[in-house]
Amino acid sequence: MNISYVIPSYNRATTLKNKTLKMLNDNNIDPVNIYIILANKNDENHYKTIIGDEYNYMVGEQGVVEVRNFIRRAFNTRPIVMIDDDISAMMILTEIPNKKHKQFKKMFNLKQYVIQAFNHLYKTKGRLFGFNAANNPLGVKYDIREGLVFLGGIYCEICDCFIQIDPKYRTLDDKYICLEYYRRYGNIYRYNAISHNASRGSFVEQGGLQTIFKTTKNRITESLEQHKVLYENEKEYFSSGKECFSKSYKGQYFRLMLKRKYVKNVIIDSIISDNSI
Repeated sequence: MNISYVIPSYNRATTLKNKTLKMLNDNNIDPVNIYIILANKNDENHYKTIIGDEYNYMVGEQGVVEVRNFIRRAFNTRPIVMIDDDISAMMILTEIPNKKHKQFKKMFNLKQYVIQAFNHLYKTKGRLFGFNAANNPLGVKYDIREGLVFLGGIYCEICDCFIQIDPKYRTLDDKYICLEYYRRYGNIYRYNAISHNASRGSFVEQGGLQTIFKTTKNRITESLEQHKVLYENEKEYFSSGKECFSKSYKGQYFRLMLKRKYVKNVIIDSIISDNSI
């Protein structure tokens, strides 16, 4: 199986080098399978100066939604791992010797779980399989979530060029992507016991969405409004939606709760278990 690791990035060569590329190297991902998607040819020269030319570079389109739409067209029907440029580590739930609790620890065998994920997608005719966005071990089990599951940061995807998201939903394109794949192909899957670390500093570093929003506050405000629109337009899937305050981001956010009938946790022994860690 020829799997491509695809990273859209804009004006973040140093972040990409020190975080996502280092994480992929730690997990023994061959550079020949890594594709860096940039906004223009000038960016390519800049990235090669900082990162090197051992990776595959492609010029796509500028904009967080536009570049992902481009990737789905360019890699149509192919298996890819879509990755943000600020993923510093993959984490897996691990037993602590002589203690009852577990904790997320850095992992170095991402490829194993990526292959298992794609095998399951081809078997079930699914298209998306991702990882837990939170790395809080409380209540987490060695199981898989399936149904309408929202993913972000890093996920396995068998691309469909017809899944194209409206650029106006730039702060929650990941949710619309999941909704569109769910409507077209059914179940989306997620490893509950595997997570990732993404730097909170990405909200203040130059490049990426900060080029558009300038401040974190602007981004949070737009995200809040777009979540309200999503809730009103897709009430079929949500049991509730309410505005809450986040201490982490020091601002309001909109909390969505999926209806239980659209999601469940299952044990799939061939994919993940205590013995596979």
